[in-house]
Parts: sequence; structure tokens; C-alpha cells
Amino acid sequence: VYDLDKVVYFQSAEDLAAYQKDHSKNDGLLYTTTVRRGTTLPTADAPAATREGYTFQYWSREGQYQDVTGQTVSGWTNLYAAWTPNTDTPYKVEHYKQELDGTYVKADTDELTGTTDTRATAVAKSYTGFTVDKTVEGTVESGIIAGDGSLVLKLYYTRNSYKLDFNNANVIVKSETIPYEAALSGYN
Repeated sequence: VYDLDKVVYFQSAEDLAAYQKDHSKNDGLLYTTTVRRGTTLPTADAPAATREGYTFQYWSREGQYQDVTGQTVSGWTNLYAAWTPNTDTPYKVEHYKQELDGTYVKADTDELTGTTDTRATAVAKSYTGFTVDKTVEGTVESGIIAGDGSLVLKLYYTRNSYKLDFNNANVIVKSETIPYEAALSGYN
């Protein structure tokens, strides 16, 4: 009985660290087995490790940061999955244009990809008669690409306004500021 040891598999190094600080935090605990001391680590017996936005690389041991396949059991052993972030994780950039009544309507959506857990920054488009306005409430100019593809960045474009001077014999009789694409009324 004394030559048997536990081998415990965790979803990630972070999950192992959280468990070591507080044993009630076992969300990342994947699998536990008992093996005879001196035998090869049973990495092939572990359940398939999955993590959205990442590719599984290998099982690693505390402090080793390398593939431990083929190593022997010499006591209680904690293993964790080593991951590589995917470079093709989807995220979106939504572009909203201001209507004449001041509300915003989605004009375009860019379906993009990037590396999981890195920062993505929205690139403004060029719309005739509109200017990107990063002060509009709801603007999300940048964010961290989530492994589940849920990141949505949002840019808003305000309607440009133009000053029109109406003159008679080179005398300005009226000045008006008109938003782009607004209809002029009362002038023939």
C-alpha cells in the first residue's frame, strides 16, 4: 500500500496554483489516479484536455515546464496541461453610423482573427461624411481576445456637419450648420 502514489491532473498551471492555495478551488481538477511508485507517469490515461482558444501541447510537472511523458512516479505528483494560444481565434469589430435623429445603426461588422489572450485594437473605417468618435458611449476600442471568440469591439461614427452661408450680393443673409445628407428646406 505504501508504494502507491496519487497522480493528479489539472487543466492548467494556474488551476494547480489555485488548488494549492485553497483545496476548495478544484474547478481545474481533471482527473486523479493511483499508480505504483517507480512506474511511468500514466499521461496516456488522462482524459483529453480541452481549452477554448488553445491547443494542448503536453502534460507538465510542477517546476519542470516540459513534456513529462515517460518520466517515472516518485511520489505524489501533480501534472498540468501545457497550452499554446491559438492564432486564429475569432473576434468582431462592429461599426455604427449616426442617423440624422442622433441614434446609431450598425453599418458594418468585421469578422477577424487573432491570438487568444492578446490585445486587439479596432481599426476605424473611412465613411464619406462621417468621423470616428471614440467618446460616444458604448465605444470599445480595444480588448483581450477571449478563447471562446466572444470579444466584440465597437466604433461609432458621428455625422459631419457643414456650415452653409446664404448670401445676396455678397452679403450673408443667413448661416446654417447642416448635417451630412440632411435635406435643405425652405430654399429654392
